[in-house]
Amino acid sequence: MAIFPAILRGNLVQLLNDCLAIAADRCGGTGLVGRAMETQRTLALLREIENHEHVTQRSLSKRLGISLGLANVYLKRLAKKGYIKITTVPSSRLLRYVLTPQGLQAKTRLTYEFARYSYQFIRDARRHMREELERLAERGVRRLVLCGTEELSELAYLAAEEAGLEVVAVVRGKQSRARFLGRAVLPPETLAGLDYDAVIAFSEEDAAAMRAYAGRGKEVLLLAGG
Repeated sequence: MAIFPAILRGNLVQLLNDCLAIAADRCGGTGLVGRAMETQRTLALLREIENHEHVTQRSLSKRLGISLGLANVYLKRLAKKGYIKITTVPSSRLLRYVLTPQGLQAKTRLTYEFARYSYQFIRDARRHMREELERLAERGVRRLVLCGTEELSELAYLAAEEAGLEVVAVVRGKQSRARFLGRAVLPPETLAGLDYDAVIAFSEEDAAAMRAYAGRGKEVLLLAGG
């Protein structure tokens, strides 16, 4: 259990992004999910403007993964609220975005809100995974292989411990590190020589790839965070 705080410190932003993406797919970005995504994008914009003197709408669009039109909408909204000041660079038609004192205060408040949403989504994702894994245990599954080393894999590792399941190996997925929570990450070809009951993947692409390597009678399951 001591692993969990380190996960939160190191990968909080990416983990929340993963959970938000899953939740948004399921409920269309309304309610709590919509507010969390709004907070996330607003905070990201304020941070980019604070940290990059010559930021542009196009660079913001690229860094945040949103359309140019949506970046423009957010910037106008921030200016209207008094969080940023938009000026024209002398001898140029380029616009300059400057964070105001009110914007700095908003960034502090939104950082707190972001952390609150983060812990709530992480808690809910971990609970959902534990419940799914407990259902596997009821079917007789005891030994798991995790595919990939992304942040959702870390939650699944902890959820497996809570459900009384053993993670016997971690194999490479589309996104993988060389090591995962102190153990070596194996190539998928090694599945044939492992003693396991099921492979847990976190994307359709990884699940499809693992089915090509899993032995006869071995399950390959897609597990999402919420």
